[in-house]
Amino acid sequence: MKRKRRLCFIINSLKAAGAEKYVLDLASSAAAKGIETHIVALGPIDEEFLRKYDLTNVTIAQHASQKMISLRTLLTIYRIYRLMRRRRFSLVHLNMRTPDIIGGIAAILSNTRFISTQHDTQPWRYSKKLNPVINRYLHRSIMQFASAIIAPSVSVREYLRETERIPRSKVTVIYHGIDLNKYRVKFRKIGRKIHIGSLGRFRPEKGQGYIVDALPIILRRLKKVDLKVYFAGDGPSLNDVRDKARKTNTDSHIEFLRSVYDVPGFLSNIDILIHAAVSGEAFCYAALEGLAAGKAVVVTNTDGIPEYVKDHFNGFLIPIKSPHAIADAVVELTSTPKLYERICRNAAKSCRPFFSKARMINQTYHLYQRIMDNG
Repeated sequence: MKRKRRLCFIINSLKAAGAEKYVLDLASSAAAKGIETHIVALGPIDEEFLRKYDLTNVTIAQHASQKMISLRTLLTIYRIYRLMRRRRFSLVHLNMRTPDIIGGIAAILSNTRFISTQHDTQPWRYSKKLNPVINRYLHRSIMQFASAIIAPSVSVREYLRETERIPRSKVTVIYHGIDLNKYRVKFRKIGRKIHIGSLGRFRPEKGQGYIVDALPIILRRLKKVDLKVYFAGDGPSLNDVRDKARKTNTDSHIEFLRSVYDVPGFLSNIDILIHAAVSGEAFCYAALEGLAAGKAVVVTNTDGIPEYVKDHFNGFLIPIKSPHAIADAVVELTSTPKLYERICRNAAKSCRPFFSKARMINQTYHLYQRIMDNG
């Protein structure tokens, strides 16, 4: 009798962010296919965010441990090891650095097959400080035992080869996807009232502060424009961005919406989406969601983003850490309505049908099958 297939995902948290969306999409689909599906979160769980997904047949457990080296970490490794031994998972899918290390050690000890999706290109892999060096070599050693590694873009595959000497043959490139049916494209004309949106967790590497720095420049150059910026998201650097808005006297032009669960609804009410990330954008869900909604996206030319955003075709690619480049892009889009309309139309077309959630799930599921069938 064939043993029932069991799949486990391990991730830092279950909050409204890109990697979390990815895991929940895959987990809900696996459960629908009859696979016994579990998720282990090492950090906070946002219940309202979870309600956006059909997780009826998905078991979720929380083992709080996001620190790399601590007594709690050792206890968490032991608990996950016990869970793997008890459940006898056919495959464990790790997501993010800490789950890679904690979950990877538990999987190796319990003789459980595992794969990992590399969601970021954080500079810790280059750092020469002691803790990042330890993390890098530990991570590299654990990944040697992985059955496969998923990269969400070609640039991430090359990044892994450069920083961790992971051979290309071990890495499968599977671009992320979204439910394109949820994004009803409604093209807007650019006018005197401009709504700019920013979507993402507030962390220093996401670069929201550079958007605030760009506002005084934009307001000086577009004197007759009624400008409003809507920041959707939460996170540790939110208060820093609020303080910057007050210091630059731009707070009257900004609204902080905190976590937004209806992303298509948020995007339908803006004209331009800006994502000013400095690093870590292995794949940018916000940029893809902006394209799907037919918005002019202004994004930094970093990591995997240029693989699907083409400058002056379906968006603007700008240098990192450059408020002036952000301002130049907004002014050009606002001052050239035909360019704005063309970019919006190209944006909506460029992500269909390839960047669909169905394609991402099917490619990932085929990888699962190949690994589980060869076990």
